[in-house]
Amino acid sequence: MDRLDELEILNAIVTAGSLRQAAIRLRRSPASVTRALAQMEERFGARLIERTTRRIAPTEAGRRLADQARDVLDGYRALAARTEPEALRGMVRVTAPPYFGRHFLAPEMERFQMIWPEVQVELLLDDRYIDLIDHKLDAALRIGSLADSSLRSRALGDIRWITVCSPDLARDQGVPGHPADLSALPVVMEPWTSGGPEWRFPIDGKDVPVPLTPRLVSNDIDVQLDAARRGLGYARVYSYHAAADLASGALIRVLPQYDSADIPVQIVTLPGRHAPARTRAVADHLTQAMRRQFARLDAAIPRV
Repeated sequence: MDRLDELEILNAIVTAGSLRQAAIRLRRSPASVTRALAQMEERFGARLIERTTRRIAPTEAGRRLADQARDVLDGYRALAARTEPEALRGMVRVTAPPYFGRHFLAPEMERFQMIWPEVQVELLLDDRYIDLIDHKLDAALRIGSLADSSLRSRALGDIRWITVCSPDLARDQGVPGHPADLSALPVVMEPWTSGGPEWRFPIDGKDVPVPLTPRLVSNDIDVQLDAARRGLGYARVYSYHAAADLASGALIRVLPQYDSADIPVQIVTLPGRHAPARTRAVADHLTQAMRRQFARLDAAIPRV
């Protein structure tokens, strides 16, 4: 089997989080994907993907190889891509969740415009998944597993749900030693859609709900973070939400051993062999820049 083909299969498995979804994305049979994975594991002499009846997850060796595979594949695509004799110009449209868009995407798009000064940029920041075709989007940043496996995706990194609070609150209320302790402590959180207020934590291999009595509820992450900084309560936020406050000391991390499982972050574009030059350019730029961002984020907020 062609080695690039193998790397493409491994990348699809890690990105999709499922052998079946990887097969659908690659338009192959599940059996051929399973065989290819087994051949790679035999060739590298290491288990790359842990498989159970309920889920799959890359091993440390699998994660390292998948990261290297993405770099190799991106480099190959760049070499194979059709070159454009003229400078990029016109409108480039990108969507992302609001907080990520403001703090991470917008600065990178400014750098993109420094490289391509004749490009105009439109950023659509929304927590909803905006349709690429309906809004004539060139690229979208997606958090979580992709519902539409027909989109072309590039993995950027992973985030997690983490629990944080202000140093003053930790001093006054104490640092919880177990998620169940939060039931008796003040929290700030987003609205819940069903049942009662709760956060879910991985405990003894299970996804366990912890009932809460929130002191503040808001659908705006900036409101939640501000309340947490002022000591109104413990907050459970994405790792990138809290990165700056953890670095400054405005917030501290608690219950790190109960962070959520990794949640994939990807940049997606429409399928097709002949994407516009602007789409290829912005996807390449954001892929490289965001992978560096997520590598720094992993270093700043290590897994326990």
